[in-house]
Amino acid sequence: MRSWQTAKFHLKNITMTIEQLKDMQAKELRDYWMARAVRSKELEDNQQEIVENTVTITSKSAVVLKTLLLEQRQRWEENERQELDIIKQYHAQQIDTLEKTAANRQTLITRIMGGLTQANDRGGR
Repeated sequence: MRSWQTAKFHLKNITMTIEQLKDMQAKELRDYWMARAVRSKELEDNQQEIVENTVTITSKSAVVLKTLLLEQRQRWEENERQELDIIKQYHAQQIDTLEKTAANRQTLITRIMGGLTQANDRGGR
């Protein structure tokens, strides 16, 4: 394989790696949403069980219970949003790092190709 063919081969592998990373990240997000749905259902079931097993003596105690359950749900949703933000930031960092690596490899390949061209112009191999 000639040097320019080798360079094209490496560039193709870098592109495939970025595509594979994006596919992997898409799968991670799908898995996150499926797991989140399961966690949401569990929270809903747990809250329903609390309501069913709680005896409210006054209407005020029913309001307090409802308020506590609502607050629990809101905190759960905030934690889920934070987790999703962390996942997205991590994915962005992965892509950025991989793109920088690809750019560095491209620069090296270009320099090597330039050096080979100059060597060939001087009569070298």
